[in-house]
Amino acid sequence: MIEERLKTISMSDCATLISKIELYLGEYVTRTSLKRLKMAFQSIGQRLGFVSAGDVRRAEEKEVRSLRAKNARKDAKIASLTAENAALKAQLKAALATK
Repeated sequence: MIEERLKTISMSDCATLISKIELYLGEYVTRTSLKRLKMAFQSIGQRLGFVSAGDVRRAEEKEVRSLRAKNARKDAKIASLTAENAALKAQLKAALATK
């Protein structure tokens, strides 16, 4: 179960997690073990010093999530403005009807 959850963590969150593990377990675990643990959280490309297909895919997925969030914010703003516009139209119609 933990392995599945770790696979969903972003690379920056993995780096933070590893730093915390290193901080807390540094007194109890050998440096070699900590180094192996760090390597387990790095992508193949990071280990070998190049951008791997997995790195590209993760970057693209992150960009897609970012664009979807941006579009959702825009959609919410459009909906808000549409509702505001409808309310103003109703007020204008009411004002014209009373004259």
